[in-house]
Amino acid sequence: MGEPIAGKITDHHCVGVVSGREESSLGIEVKQPMGYLRWPDLRCNVFVQDELLSHPGGARRIVDAWALAEQDLIAGSPLTIRPASTRAGFGSVAIDTHISVEDRQRLGAISRRLDELIRSYPGTMPGEDFETQPHYHAEPSAMRRVIDGSAGHLHYRIPLGSVDHEAGTLPMGELVDADLGFTGFDGVYVLGPGVFPASGAANPSLTSLALSNWLAQHLISDL
Repeated sequence: MGEPIAGKITDHHCVGVVSGREESSLGIEVKQPMGYLRWPDLRCNVFVQDELLSHPGGARRIVDAWALAEQDLIAGSPLTIRPASTRAGFGSVAIDTHISVEDRQRLGAISRRLDELIRSYPGTMPGEDFETQPHYHAEPSAMRRVIDGSAGHLHYRIPLGSVDHEAGTLPMGELVDADLGFTGFDGVYVLGPGVFPASGAANPSLTSLALSNWLAQHLISDL
């Protein structure tokens, strides 16, 4: 449209805890290899994976618990879209990923509760490595260290903006109207997480499908 667009974009915060211990054999029972919890007070969904990895000396039990949490909508991450100077050129997009003080405090609380979850998980996991103030590691390196036995219990964080569920580039009520129409452009509609006012605490696929179904029915009814 020839004018820069400034706004805010949100994504999922993702923090986790991975814990491991040696088992003498593969004979122990993993009753629930994958679990799911909701923590509404912390605005997050929690997933737990419990698995046995065999090696020549026996097995290593790995319990991985991670949370997808909503990003603070008020803070968000500032977004600027600048158009190209010519039709043949390319514009630019700048995103300043931002974690608010409120989000930092909430992520710390989530991590401590994940510690409690791991501590109470069936079959006691390592207890000496639990932290009151979590120190976060990169997710791939934390996994490798716990799996190979060089660490027993580590917190990890997936960087903001890398979970691929960003939302809010064209939020409903601003550049997109209540019928999902692009303001000022008849016959142009927008779908997907871009129209969400903010990224929630769950994967957006079902909401996107519901919006698509609603728009299809809406367009058919206008024929």
